[in-house]
Amino acid sequence: MLYLESNHLTGSLEPLHGCVALQCLALSQNQITGSLEPLRGCTALAGLELESNKLTGDLEPLRGCAALQWLYCGDNQLTPTKADKAHFEKQCEDFFMHPVYPVPATY
Repeated sequence: MLYLESNHLTGSLEPLHGCVALQCLALSQNQITGSLEPLRGCTALAGLELESNKLTGDLEPLRGCAALQWLYCGDNQLTPTKADKAHFEKQCEDFFMHPVYPVPATY
């Protein structure tokens, strides 16, 4: 289990590539960039919290995470397909994918 919310972390998820025993990962409210591809092999994940980062791409790399029960990935630049949304809404007890809210311009 790895809980690192709100720590001003930067970079990608690449250092987690190959963490096959990782069961819970909470990285919300950081500055993580890139795709979810490094998590493809993390098939033991039961909980994943990635809200409020700068992640891009879709949710397809998480499809092999059959143990995933909760997935929070809103407020990113992720663009999940309708099929991905349907898959995780069915698989997960709790799936939350809210949109990115634009920051208002300052005058």
